[in-house]
Amino acid sequence: MIRRHLPAPLGDEFDQFHLLCRGSVRRLLSAALLARDTDAALVATWALVLVATPAAMYAFHQLIDYSALGFQKASIVEHAIQVDRMFFLLYGMVVAALLAAATWEALLPDRADQEIVGSLPVRPRTVAAARLVASLWLAAIASAAISVPAAVFLAVAAPSHPALGYFPVVLVAHLIATMGASLFTFTLLLMARAVLALCFGAHASERLATALQVLTIAALAELFFFIPGVIPVLVDRLAAGDRFALLMPSMPYAALYSWMVGVSYPSLGFGAAMAPLALLLALTITIPLYLCPARRFAWRSLEMQPHQHAAVVSNVARLAVVALPASSAVRAVTTFTVTTLLRSRRHRLVVTAYFGLGLAVGTLSVLAGGMRGTLAFDRPETSLLALPLVIIFFLTLGLRTAFAIPSDVEANWVFRLSQPLVGSTGDAAAMSLLVLCVVPVTGLVVGSVLLLQWPTHDVLVLAVFDLACGCALTEWVLRDWRAVPFTCAPSGDVESLKSRWLGRIVPLLLFAFVNAAVQKAALRSDRAAAAYVVLAVIVWSAARAQRRWASRTLSVQFEASPSDSLSTLDLSEAR
Repeated sequence: MIRRHLPAPLGDEFDQFHLLCRGSVRRLLSAALLARDTDAALVATWALVLVATPAAMYAFHQLIDYSALGFQKASIVEHAIQVDRMFFLLYGMVVAALLAAATWEALLPDRADQEIVGSLPVRPRTVAAARLVASLWLAAIASAAISVPAAVFLAVAAPSHPALGYFPVVLVAHLIATMGASLFTFTLLLMARAVLALCFGAHASERLATALQVLTIAALAELFFFIPGVIPVLVDRLAAGDRFALLMPSMPYAALYSWMVGVSYPSLGFGAAMAPLALLLALTITIPLYLCPARRFAWRSLEMQPHQHAAVVSNVARLAVVALPASSAVRAVTTFTVTTLLRSRRHRLVVTAYFGLGLAVGTLSVLAGGMRGTLAFDRPETSLLALPLVIIFFLTLGLRTAFAIPSDVEANWVFRLSQPLVGSTGDAAAMSLLVLCVVPVTGLVVGSVLLLQWPTHDVLVLAVFDLACGCALTEWVLRDWRAVPFTCAPSGDVESLKSRWLGRIVPLLLFAFVNAAVQKAALRSDRAAAAYVVLAVIVWSAARAQRRWASRTLSVQFEASPSDSLSTLDLSEAR
């Protein structure tokens, strides 16, 4: 319909824009979901269900609670519902920030895009416009997936009390306010992406993506914890008519929400008017930031040399394996693993996601210790000792997950020809986990506790504890490892998309929190510390021996076996 009313040149450009939008959506999904080798739409569906479930469950829980508020005062009910509304706003904004961090790499053209599209009669502004619209479309879909179920539950709960509002008003107000806040956050980060790329180059903006992802994942995990303490303070400032508080990104949309459902707060109309104006202003600034310098971004992507991050750490890995009595195959695979991880942003984002989650869980442990009154920074306490163990646990699992994602399946012919032993690939994977996770975290812990002026003896013993625990954990994580890292094709099985975290909860509790209490007790005497280290070495040796024994008759795996394949007796080598 639009095509008919446009001049021929603009009509052709519109057709190109329409086609590029579809490809841009797939490109952004692949970047956000790390699903380059699998069905991105299927993974996106599971991801939407994952991020929408906490908000929907929270809204359903509040639906039940609201039914018991019929005899409460209107002021109490109003404050409670305002706290819940603020939670949904903040949750949607954090998810939008996480989506922006995940799609950060694909928001601007790269060398591969220009090598394909650059040779075609397509203007750079058309490609940039398609990429921008596709990113906003994905943000809107993610926001709707979070907002719609919660809006329905809150609207159904509205008849429970007059302070909750009216059914259609609550439904519309929730959708407008929460989706507007999410799109505003996403647009702000789009703007930051373009400004950083213009002023400092693509490499500087890509480095920010990692930090942004860690912060958003940690914030997402801790948001539920801070509901009782932080969100009521924001609601009180909104109720008091504090105009300075409206400078916070969530407050204008909270004011818009309250104004639409009929809440009477001072300066509420002014704050409600700021919300759509802020979103419109952000879009007005973001669109020219992407379209006007589109040609410059395209040229820069072709001229920019690949930036390598792996030189220092890969040299450290090479020195580490040389210093150990390892075979040449173990040294080669270890160096390949470390270098590949640090050169691939796709795999680094996987590890970053696990690190953010571990940082959130560890921070909650420290805060919980502070609330119990058992936290002291000048001596070893269980909550502090658990923090590095939690991070080691999540980082190890993240690296194990990243190792299973292929970097370039077609390039694994080198290892197919050399055919390293399964035991050697397992040793190399274990060495990589030590170099990338256990040793750096232990070193960071030692430096931190020395700054806190812990006794030197306790610091050295704690370092040995963490190294011994880390070695045992790596063997447990790699107990069924059968491949060279980054070289095995993914299975594409739907079952692999389902969460396996229920099976990780007990090991996390044992390794991090129970182990931290044991470490604190072992620090009281040298005999207990020696027994602790001996026990950890025994566990590591047993796990390593079991892994080596199980792999003695196996060959390195390069093709994943689908779970629904026909079972055979393996009486011959035919496949």
